[in-house]
Amino acid sequence: MDYQLTNDEKSSIERYQDNDFKIMNSLLRSGIESEIRINSRNGKDYPFMTKTLMKQSLEDIKNLYSAIIKSYIKNGSKKPEKQLFRGTKQSLIRAMNNSDSSFLSATANINQTLTFSRAFNKGSKVADDSDRAVLLIDSDVPWISIENELGGVEDAVLFVPSKVQVFETSTTNNQRYGKEYIAKLTEIDVPIKSQEEIEQMERQILENTEKMSGYLKYIMVVKDNSNFSQNPRTLNVIKEYENWKRLVVEYNHQQYLIVKNRLMDSRILSQSEEYLSQLNSKVEQEQFMNGNKDKEKMLNFKTRIEVMKQLGFGFPNLDDFFDEKESIEDAENIEQPRRMM
Repeated sequence: MDYQLTNDEKSSIERYQDNDFKIMNSLLRSGIESEIRINSRNGKDYPFMTKTLMKQSLEDIKNLYSAIIKSYIKNGSKKPEKQLFRGTKQSLIRAMNNSDSSFLSATANINQTLTFSRAFNKGSKVADDSDRAVLLIDSDVPWISIENELGGVEDAVLFVPSKVQVFETSTTNNQRYGKEYIAKLTEIDVPIKSQEEIEQMERQILENTEKMSGYLKYIMVVKDNSNFSQNPRTLNVIKEYENWKRLVVEYNHQQYLIVKNRLMDSRILSQSEEYLSQLNSKVEQEQFMNGNKDKEKMLNFKTRIEVMKQLGFGFPNLDDFFDEKESIEDAENIEQPRRMM
């Protein structure tokens, strides 16, 4: 399979880098806090959703999944070779620990973390440096190097949404970057839904997008007024919005499973085809050496391997099948082949 990025995938990455990361990441976070935090700083930063914008954003998220996993496979499904850092704030660490993240970016240049970790006072450009923190990333999830895939000079790595566990550390002992933590990234445990359930989720999301956008506008207006923010109507609006948002996050997680399984299965199939080609070569050599007397057995063996391949089974070392001390009958008696993980 060709793991080169498509033009659509590259365009989605560019939109993410430009300013749409606010939209995409908010659609991967449950609750309403992301929208409130962004709009509290600048109402123009977070556009209120239309059905068209929601469709585009969901598609961009899927494209990012695909681009990241493709790049991850091309890099041997290994961890990044360099130590990666992410600037943040101590005030956000508690909420981050043991939570499910959105897309998470990091850099190999620790100096760049200062831009993200410095906390500016509301309404001014005076930094409150006491709130600085830096995360050292330890990841077991797919990632992509933006510079390697798209070119340019931005030293940025992007990870898929993951489970985050945070631990205090003192690796660099340089307080200039803020208090230090290790962020351990692992795969989110996502229960598998049927295709019918996923399609129903998508319909519910899109049918209610503009209604929920109206709810968000209302919440933003009344959130600082205690007479309105705590009344039953507002609380019901918030609850309905959060239920809808939970559906959006769950839908996006399902899309991640679909994209990941499709690409990983393609990789396994490609490896199996290569392995089978080697195995067929071994079988043909045995046929040549033994003459026609074992031809029927060999053909039967090749058929069994084809079936194993279709069922997703892995194969032991080829030499184990053709050890001089073992007969072809021993190979035919394999009853429980190892399933490829």
